[in-house]
Amino acid sequence: MKSSACVLCAKRKVRCDREDPCSNCKKRNQNCLYHEDEAAKQIERLEALVRKLGGDPEEDVSQNTVNLQHRPIQKPNDSNHTDAAIVQEEDESLYLETPIWRAWNGKYFGPIRSFDSTGLSADLVETQRHRGVFQTIWRPVDLSFQQQHPDSQNAEYLWSVYYERVQPTLKLFFDWEVSSIRRRCNTGSTTLLTIQEHALVFAIYCLAIEALPETACERLGSSREELLVLYQKSCEQALNAYNFWTAYDITTLRTLVLHLVLLFSQNKYAGLWDVMGIVVRKAERIGLHRDGALLKLSPFEIERRRRLWWCIQSVDLACSSVNGATSINLMADWDTRLPLNIEDNDMSPQLREMPKERIGLTSISHCLWRYWIIREHRQFFGPDGKRLGMTWTVDKRLPLEVRKSMIDKIEEDLNYQFLRFCDPIKSLDMIILTIARSVVNFLRRATLCPGPAFKDARQFTEDDRRALLASSVQMLEYYKVIFVTPSLEPFRWHLKYLFPWSAFVHVLVELCLEENLLEAEKLWKLINAVYQCCPELKRMDYDRRTIYAAGLTVEAWKYLQTLCSTAGRPTEKTPSYLVTLESYLNSMPTLEHKWWMKKRKREDDLLTSNEASKRDPAAPMLGSDETELFPGISMTFEDIDWGFWNMSGGEEMMSGFDIDTLATGGT
Repeated sequence: MKSSACVLCAKRKVRCDREDPCSNCKKRNQNCLYHEDEAAKQIERLEALVRKLGGDPEEDVSQNTVNLQHRPIQKPNDSNHTDAAIVQEEDESLYLETPIWRAWNGKYFGPIRSFDSTGLSADLVETQRHRGVFQTIWRPVDLSFQQQHPDSQNAEYLWSVYYERVQPTLKLFFDWEVSSIRRRCNTGSTTLLTIQEHALVFAIYCLAIEALPETACERLGSSREELLVLYQKSCEQALNAYNFWTAYDITTLRTLVLHLVLLFSQNKYAGLWDVMGIVVRKAERIGLHRDGALLKLSPFEIERRRRLWWCIQSVDLACSSVNGATSINLMADWDTRLPLNIEDNDMSPQLREMPKERIGLTSISHCLWRYWIIREHRQFFGPDGKRLGMTWTVDKRLPLEVRKSMIDKIEEDLNYQFLRFCDPIKSLDMIILTIARSVVNFLRRATLCPGPAFKDARQFTEDDRRALLASSVQMLEYYKVIFVTPSLEPFRWHLKYLFPWSAFVHVLVELCLEENLLEAEKLWKLINAVYQCCPELKRMDYDRRTIYAAGLTVEAWKYLQTLCSTAGRPTEKTPSYLVTLESYLNSMPTLEHKWWMKKRKREDDLLTSNEASKRDPAAPMLGSDETELFPGISMTFEDIDWGFWNMSGGEEMMSGFDIDTLATGGT
């Protein structure tokens, strides 16, 4: 006998004998239901849904310190953003979580907008504000898209370059998915392409050219820069003609992602953050943030949407790093699953069931391992049930041993899922091995860095400092492997922005504090090797961070020569690239006149009006001399967010020493 009346008797308010079925329902030949039965069925349905999402409804999560199951979105937590700030320049402001551009005293020592190194002609630029992002998107369409395509032979060459050097690093689409577009380009039938397809093809051409060295572009009849200008303009004009602002289709979204990757590889960061927001919103508008299986889509639709969404997340993380902020989207409550570990020919539009995943590496593995790490970070929860986010390596709510065990678990799973299948002879496998090991090293290194409470490297023990230095050296060694291994040349275009800035700065700082000449020479040998294999470090118009790195490098060299003189050893000839760097740094007051004058004005405000009026405009700034390159800059960096794709990223606090200390070799 049931404990309460059945649903129908309770609704009619008649006496129920609580049998199963009850006499009233028997008499009326109706289905007799009880509330407890409905509750049990509802629980069964919910448990089935939890299992479908990869969870275990039987697991007791109340005692778990770190739980890898999906949880609802949590309340905001500001414990990991204690060093965030708003910086202002004239009438504009900028939110920064990365203190790379400012000192501990809160002073902001760099312009809000970074260098724009487009190298494009002025007629392609509409406004300074959007320069480097969309060169021509604001102009009326004035192109015949069919005439902008290369001839059939060059088109085939660019497509083959894309599939060899770009496609393995992005995998935005299945190889066979765009075969008809490729065929039309290679046979001169571009009149059959839609406007969206024109834009996609031009974006593919841009990335193919970006991946080629200058000498290889000669066969195309123009310089590399001229070709990039041509096809970037064509891509943007095609997007404009299609009115991409109101377009919500996968082809347009793929084109925008390819365009972002191109700008990223060219270090055109101005406005990149804003365009990334447009891409994310468009992706959400077409539902990529919801897994296609929950939307009951076909296997082909499910998989191609997953690939596109996770590629967007990877690029978004990169944009977050170079802009010194954390993307809210990375920790949002979306549920799109990882793409399957399958080959392209395992999938087709005709399939009705998802194919079985392969064991080992596939053509998507180079992307999949990165997506896998992002997913693991999204699934970490603390003892309070809150999502830890990307900053858990420096989260003081977790004991150090717990964080170390979490890294051990990531490394163990990474080895099992991917690294054990890698063959170092194969280029892509070698990249996975090198970058994945660097990622794990980055995580371990983050746990060694002090939190916001430590603002001076003197608070470290000697063992702490040595461990942090060894980890930094190892990261630079991993980076060197990429640029000294000939077989990795086809993919360096995609890897050059992985430069470990935090490790590089830390080695420079420690070199200037090292009293042992032999150890200092070892560190300098590493720094010199990094400069030789990374030509972008010598380009001051490439990335503003190179300016500050150059200042530290010059001071490190001077300190090393001082050590040699003290030890009675002859000093060496200054390397030619250091002469060039120092010459550029000495000319900075001219090249950065506006910024320099603002700093001078602030100093003049500290003087009496009489003293300021007598000051020579060409004189050095207050508190500096001819050799002091960056007065008042404190080279104190702190890890603010896990940025394994370390483009500029979490800059761990290296020390509390400024340039004055470095120049004098003080300790």
